[in-house]
Amino acid sequence: MKRNYKVFFPSNTGSFSEQVQSTLESLQMYAVDVNLLFVTVFVASDSDSDFFQKKKEVLISFQKSFPEIPLCVLAQAPADNSLVALEICYTDATVIVNYKRWNDQMCYTIASEGESRYLFSAGLAMNVQSGDHVPSLKIQSESAFSIMQAILSKEEFSMDHVIRQWNYIPRLVEEVDVEGKTYQNYQIFNEIRQKYYSYYKKKDGYPAATGIGSSNGVVTISFIAVSDMLCEDSYELSNPNQIDAYNYGQEVLIGDPLLEQQKKTPLFERGKVLCESEHSTFFISGTASILGQETVHVGDVAGQTEQTIQNITSLMSPDASKSAAQIIDMNSSKEVSYLRVYIKDKSDFPVVRQICENQYGADSCINYVEAEVCRTNLLVEIEGEFIAR
Repeated sequence: MKRNYKVFFPSNTGSFSEQVQSTLESLQMYAVDVNLLFVTVFVASDSDSDFFQKKKEVLISFQKSFPEIPLCVLAQAPADNSLVALEICYTDATVIVNYKRWNDQMCYTIASEGESRYLFSAGLAMNVQSGDHVPSLKIQSESAFSIMQAILSKEEFSMDHVIRQWNYIPRLVEEVDVEGKTYQNYQIFNEIRQKYYSYYKKKDGYPAATGIGSSNGVVTISFIAVSDMLCEDSYELSNPNQIDAYNYGQEVLIGDPLLEQQKKTPLFERGKVLCESEHSTFFISGTASILGQETVHVGDVAGQTEQTIQNITSLMSPDASKSAAQIIDMNSSKEVSYLRVYIKDKSDFPVVRQICENQYGADSCINYVEAEVCRTNLLVEIEGEFIAR
């Protein structure tokens, strides 16, 4: 099943409410001829209370026009200084799509093509309102994973069926001192992810994934899962110039372990390739300027962006997967389905955009947002999907 992406920006520079309405009107016109699978909304916010209030406003606005569409609202400011941006994942109107709910609140989509089934879920997070006490990041993470597992189980999927996952962690690299120990938010999330994967995953390998920061809010998860037949036609991708994240040494993991004696590594593949009926999809995880397990081009945003692009290219080369290379032509040309570029410092946006457009074309679907990356010395991270026909 071919998935497409598109980004909508407000057509005005008015208030937040006016910009939300502008993007929503654009989506209403566009959605007439397509099947929406899920929507991600990026908003600029300056505090938790401000974000929760804006999230509520977005949810109410969408409820009027798209009450059944899975929706993820994130505290990641659009890099072009808009107050809101809207990214959609959609497919052809000919694909059979059913919109469902878990526990009367979390929407998700089941799409079918022949004997293949896809599950799309977005915005899995605790329900926290403006003014509420925000629970610990450990509790936030456990809540998001519990909802994820419940939706998978309801549709007779499992964690083993998840091919792509997005993990949004507020104040990602912030460190908190508790009773003589130091805990980093990203490391706390990794410990909880390991806990749920070890219990619910039965097969080797992990999803392609992104672990990225948000300025406010709570831990939020989105994911794509595929049925057994498709899982059998998916392959892990590794960059020969990088150590897989789940093999990182303790020295690059920050803070003290939360649950056991040793810190748990990030459990994700650098990428996955899914062989579908008429094409292959390359799911590229959040990728940064890392060689081996060390950050390179420290302090140089142009160098880091170029290195990140080189790493993405390596993930789609014949060296990335011997198993996949036996099934598909890894040297075939690949078309950008979408790219999302996370920029730590919004002032670097012009440099990063120029490099990305030179590489992938100005007409490609590229969404630039401001977000904290998983290491303090990383300035940019890029994820995406590519199609090989």
